[in-house]
Amino acid sequence: MATGPIAVLFRRLIDNQTELFIFNEKSAGYKMAKRDTNILIVKHKDFGWIGTNAITAEITSRPWNVPEAEQSSLFPPEGEWVSKNGHKSYVYEVVHLNALNEAVDAKYETPPVDIFYDNLAAYYHLIFEDFDESVTQQGRQLSNIIHTTWPSLRNQSLAVKVLDVSCGIGTQSIALAALPNYIVSASDISHQAIEQLNNRAAKLKLSIPTSTCDMRVADKCHSPASFDIVMSADNSVPHLKSDADILLALKAMVACIKPGGGVLLTIRDYDKITRGLNQFKPYGVRIENGRRFILYQIWDFERDVNRVTFHIIEEVLETGMTNVLVSRSVYYAISIKKMLQLMYKAGLMGVKVLEDNEGFYQPVLVGTKPE
Repeated sequence: MATGPIAVLFRRLIDNQTELFIFNEKSAGYKMAKRDTNILIVKHKDFGWIGTNAITAEITSRPWNVPEAEQSSLFPPEGEWVSKNGHKSYVYEVVHLNALNEAVDAKYETPPVDIFYDNLAAYYHLIFEDFDESVTQQGRQLSNIIHTTWPSLRNQSLAVKVLDVSCGIGTQSIALAALPNYIVSASDISHQAIEQLNNRAAKLKLSIPTSTCDMRVADKCHSPASFDIVMSADNSVPHLKSDADILLALKAMVACIKPGGGVLLTIRDYDKITRGLNQFKPYGVRIENGRRFILYQIWDFERDVNRVTFHIIEEVLETGMTNVLVSRSVYYAISIKKMLQLMYKAGLMGVKVLEDNEGFYQPVLVGTKPE
């Protein structure tokens, strides 16, 4: 079944309601993702691909405009299908999902990455026990990494020009912009995160040009070959859900740096993370402006997909009134080895993971654009 889609998605045209069917080896077909259902999509010996009730054998749906003779023996046809439910009939559009992360997104209604961070932007600083101290510390660490990895930048008379393509609320952008001899530009897919960065930079009287931009087109949002360093920290790149998308982003980063400049990434080491479901990842309890915040994540792994559910419980201490925010996203659990291979494929030389991460809290990957 490796040559067929891992799942198929049925979208009802009248109201856009969707149903996900995931490949099931036992039935040699696709089983509805919802629990306690018996609906399968299978290849019938007489009628071709059909939807059927596994208990009653009743046919529930069929392709509308692809005859049985023209259908693949491996997977159901895309396009219009018609279903029958009692006296009612519905028309569905069927599409193949060729990657597991597509199936997971559809199954769990995972919002786009920008929505995930838009929801979290006002609270993201609470991840850190002391956000300002974390910013200061990361600035020192990143500056040391940059000067150690690219020593020519330490000696040049001009300021080091840095582009942060996944700046979020500014943890690393502000960290470097606050240091002497750094000029920082920043972009992110989340406009709410950018707004938080702008507000923080204004309070600190820092000049950080910002824009809303997908890192995969960073070279369209920023001037090519104009930065000494392009960085993406905090495991941002694995939000891209395929090798092809990551390679696209890396090539865009390379296009933005000058010859001899570098790309700096920080990501999780998924090879050292236990895979499984219902993993509890607490951040702790924070008190701010008369409110108590409890922050934690739940991680669920499905093969190379890390599905993350972020919970923030907010309690007004004076009244006891409580609000709960839940935001969901998906990461591609890419290995460091694979990421280094993609960095090399994108045109970087000397790609490596730094020993002991130079004190940084995540593995640091670097590569240099040839002169």
